[in-house]
Amino acid sequence: MILSLYNYGSNLREEFLLLKLFRCALEEEVKHKVDSLNDVSTGNPLVIKLIIQLSRQGHRVGQLRELLGPIVERILKENIFINLNPVEIYKLWINQLESSSGEPCGLSYDISSEEALKQPEVQRRLKGTIEFLKVVTACFLDHITSSVRNIPYGMLYVAKVLARALRKKFPLVAEKDILKVIGITIF
Repeated sequence: MILSLYNYGSNLREEFLLLKLFRCALEEEVKHKVDSLNDVSTGNPLVIKLIIQLSRQGHRVGQLRELLGPIVERILKENIFINLNPVEIYKLWINQLESSSGEPCGLSYDISSEEALKQPEVQRRLKGTIEFLKVVTACFLDHITSSVRNIPYGMLYVAKVLARALRKKFPLVAEKDILKVIGITIF
């Protein structure tokens, strides 16, 4: 109902007023309902929900699609299997060995994570997956930071307000932890 009162921020004046409302509500919500930094990303604050809902409306979806679409498509074309569970990697490896040879390989199928990590092939595959995730994360980060001007103003403003409110509420928390919460919220 709140978004409809401001016509979903469809013109500059309504968007300005909606952002002012979000600023006040976000500051109050952080002040009174957030007990730890994790509450912002796991507690689903109402204002964050409204901001996310607003960012998924109309022309804003197109802006975000233009911003992140090319990088997401490029990563999806890689067609890589991402799994960080050593036991699952081990089982997949066993299945591949047995499928290619047509005979049981003689390795135990039920093992713990520690035992799976002792296998050099599991270590190699896990290392490859981790390296791929590092590259993809760096790509996303580089693309987003180089495209800050393309991020909708409302999202940047809300991120600024949230960062200021969190710094005020948690003055002893490291800056990187606050920025991590802001990054999760923007993402």
